Amino acid sequence: MSEGDLSKIFTLLSQEASKDGYVGLRNMAIISLLVDSGIRRGELLSIKLCDMDFKAGRCAVLGKTGSRYALFSDTFKRALARYYRKWRSSQDNSPTSPFWLTEDGEPLTDAAFSSMIKRLERRSGVDVHAHKFRHTFGSMMAQQDTNIFDLKEMMGHTTITTTQMQSHLLCNDRLQIL
Repeated sequence: MSEGDLSKIFTLLSQEASKDGYVGLRNMAIISLLVDSGIRRGELLSIKLCDMDFKAGRCAVLGKTGSRYALFSDTFKRALARYYRKWRSSQDNSPTSPFWLTEDGEPLTDAAFSSMIKRLERRSGVDVHAHKFRHTFGSMMAQQDTNIFDLKEMMGHTTITTTQMQSHLLCNDRLQIL
């Protein structure tokens, strides 16, 4: 996604979150995490409360290639803090409880997540799907000259080729090999 597309999305999410409604706060936190970490949809939806390490700025995710840590920025930490204070603190806080919940306190399902993304696309006017955030993350990291091996680990890929394809760079001149 272009910077302009991300700006449209985050402007819309900010407006929804500023209403201090639960859904707006949750959606801002979810999209912030997707952009910050490049995690997959399934990894996002499987996050449990015990997976979040707020102090270290990371969460444990279990994906297709195993377990890893996804790092997140101060922007996500702020969105996460608002989500947590508004809603999560009043829910079941057992370590194994799902982190992402619906307004009714139920675990966020794949279908509910898909509906959220479709609404975001319709309301923002940006062609978006969950995996596009992952591609955007990879491209942003590549543009920041992230070492390709580090990026491979961050994205949970098994091969460098997949990392290059996901970051939309088919040559090594933008990614540092060593």
